[in-house]
Amino acid sequence: MKLADPSINIKEEEIKYFLTVASTYGRLYKQSDYKLVEYLVKAKDTYNKVIKTDPDNLLANYNMGIIFYNQAVRIIQNLEISLDILAFREAEDDVNELFKKSLPYIETGYQAAPDDKNIVEALYEIYYSLNEEEKSEEFKKKLENLKKD
Repeated sequence: MKLADPSINIKEEEIKYFLTVASTYGRLYKQSDYKLVEYLVKAKDTYNKVIKTDPDNLLANYNMGIIFYNQAVRIIQNLEISLDILAFREAEDDVNELFKKSLPYIETGYQAAPDDKNIVEALYEIYYSLNEEEKSEEFKKKLENLKKD
């Protein structure tokens, strides 16, 4: 590429490439009904490559956060009513841990795009799920204001 266009920024092109690869891994994981976990691992690894190169990259941070966020949501959706209290507590701990992993990535995305409804909604949901009422209310109000605009 450098020979064809000496002005090209290789770092930017690599970031675009890795974002596309990570997104493809994510789609493959989703298409497998979340069974082929190796694609999830590859997506995370590839987003991490981008984040190491560009720590403030909006797409890499947002998508990495959403990976953890969606894992937590899937656990919630798959909870059975008949669970005993110990199994419920274990699932709750897993969900909280995943939301905590998601949070720094989504917050970094928020720093880059504070008016993005998806990011604000994710922060509202995460803080709500982590029982951080004050932060949850803050992002709920921001989300309502964004929806008005």
